[in-house]
Amino acid sequence: MFHAGTALDERLWHAPFPAWAHPDYPKLLAVTAAAWAARFHLWNDVLPKGALVLLWAPAVCLALGFSRRWPLRLFVLTGLVLKAGEQLWNGEMDGLLAAYAGLALLYGARWADERADADLLAAAVCAALCAGLKNEGLVLAAIAAACTGGVAFATTRRRAGAADPGRGAGAAADTPAAAPPFPWRVILAAKLLVLPSLVWLVWRITHGVVSELAGGDVGARFASRLADADVRSAVFSGILRPKQVRANGWLFVAAAAAARFLAKKRGLRLPWRRLLPAPLAAAAYAFVLAAVYLSTPYDALWHLQTSASRSTQSLFALVFAGIATLASTFP
Repeated sequence: MFHAGTALDERLWHAPFPAWAHPDYPKLLAVTAAAWAARFHLWNDVLPKGALVLLWAPAVCLALGFSRRWPLRLFVLTGLVLKAGEQLWNGEMDGLLAAYAGLALLYGARWADERADADLLAAAVCAALCAGLKNEGLVLAAIAAACTGGVAFATTRRRAGAADPGRGAGAAADTPAAAPPFPWRVILAAKLLVLPSLVWLVWRITHGVVSELAGGDVGARFASRLADADVRSAVFSGILRPKQVRANGWLFVAAAAAARFLAKKRGLRLPWRRLLPAPLAAAAYAFVLAAVYLSTPYDALWHLQTSASRSTQSLFALVFAGIATLASTFP
């Protein structure tokens, strides 16, 4: 609400921001709320929150559009959107961020397997919305892009090599068909969606608007706390201990084992290139969170206790995306 009011009233554009306002955060929600209020020429404590409808609506549509099967649609809608609970309307962005991070990975993983351009564009839209919500969103967008793009690129090269006629007819008899050409033009168009967030990042760096987490000697704090076994253990436990993360992790392992057993029994082949991005992204983001808490300028344990329940929502969403992806591989 504070940022939306600032964006709406140009008299406040050059006023100093209080430290608690996080002036380095992306302003997608704030600008949307300000535009919504300006459309009705009215400002109060309720109307700007109507912008949440505009930002949650694409998440609902993408969750319901992921599959043709209604049980899977409702599973994705419940696990990624409705799970946000009161964050659907209270203005906190962690639930919204988690929903779009999970959807970006869902669609990106399917694109890595099937190479449908519509899946790639859907994943890019979700990643762009992540990047516009919070600083963590840009990290999540980069992780989702690296994991899905890396798996897709690696399998493209592998399948292209497998289909190489120079290897001989016998060698290529049982290999999969060559993958379609890598859609560089579509990927370039998708990257344009993230461009506004990158422009904001460059602008705030050049104007000295930096996160309070980057203050002081970050490297020294990280090295000191990493060497402290108690702090290190508390940080990793705080990230992985929440019930939602731990339960989803074990559920993913159990579901993967069951899927492997059923696929072998039915003589099917699991699409591992679709299943790999989720565990890779979850592991990468868990290490990013650990690095943030180990290098925070605040007391590490206090910072962990006051924010881990929110920051691990995106970690939950990445693991949940893996479970939903597993469910989508079986008819």
